[in-house]
Amino acid sequence: MLEDRRRNMEDMDKKRDVQRRLVVACTVGMLAYPVAIIFASYVGLSQAAELITDIASVYVIGSSGVVAAYFGFNAMEAKNATSTDRTNS
Repeated sequence: MLEDRRRNMEDMDKKRDVQRRLVVACTVGMLAYPVAIIFASYVGLSQAAELITDIASVYVIGSSGVVAAYFGFNAMEAKNATSTDRTNS
């Protein structure tokens, strides 16, 4: 019983770490995306800059969805953890 609780706590901790790293990667990617476009234009890769720009909206929407879901579910989890409406069964 105690071993199961410890293992469950470790698993939840690892899950939170992975989620946090995913959100950081998405955020860094969203911030680096415009830099990549400017860099490609500066280096003279206008075709690459154009292709990157074409898919930018899809990438930013996807990454924003991951970040928003992370913060939203964390807020819901925190609200449920502090809720006084629950019964102790």
